[in-house]
Amino acid sequence: MPLRLLLIFLTLLISAPFLSAKECQTLTVSGSNQWRPIAYSNEDKTQPLGIAYEVALELANTLDLPIAINVKLPWARAMKMLDDGELDMMAGVYWTEQRKDQYLFSLPITNDTLNIFVKRGNEFKYHDFDDLAGKKLDLIRGTSLGNEFDQYIKQHIETSEVNTFSQQMARLNVGRSDIVVLDPFTATQTLKDLKLSSKIVMLDTPMVVNPVHLIYSKKSPCVKYFDAMNSLIDKMQKNGRLDEIRNRYL
Repeated sequence: MPLRLLLIFLTLLISAPFLSAKECQTLTVSGSNQWRPIAYSNEDKTQPLGIAYEVALELANTLDLPIAINVKLPWARAMKMLDDGELDMMAGVYWTEQRKDQYLFSLPITNDTLNIFVKRGNEFKYHDFDDLAGKKLDLIRGTSLGNEFDQYIKQHIETSEVNTFSQQMARLNVGRSDIVVLDPFTATQTLKDLKLSSKIVMLDTPMVVNPVHLIYSKKSPCVKYFDAMNSLIDKMQKNGRLDEIRNRYL
């Protein structure tokens, strides 16, 4: 074999694994494992549950694309893996100004209402963000409460980071924070698990309603399916399929 052809052959042989690695062979997905009804899991974190995971499964199945969902990853680690292209998708994420240039956002798949929770006896009338100025708030590490509130937090609210919703509620109960901002479904289950349902209450007025999206890594080889998946989400919204999925969890 001529030297030139041999060099070409060796180059192709060496690069073959890297070329195949860039193919979208399986859609790898993660998300929260405790965010009801959006994205959560069973107790031993072996089964993904919730609206976002079910939508992701249906999209992948419709496109005949194998899918692997990992619900065991901590949120901050999963987002880092998405940044690095080690994950293809996060199921169940709010749009924020900071995230808009980092990821590709699907059309909304549902909305999520965030409410304010306080220790019983510390209730107050909530009208707008300014009613929260100066209060202490625990945030789940690496998460967002929506773009507008995220911006307000930076200037007006004292925050600490925790890893779980249970930690948020436990710290609220002993006075280490003043408020918890969480969706009613997750909060209700968390308080039930901690036996704190009688000690922590939800304020009457919802704080904000956030659209929920699937987001895609720009480094993912599966990003070529982004437009097709968005078209399917649009179709599912129009034909009522998204409502069917949402109603199963609400």
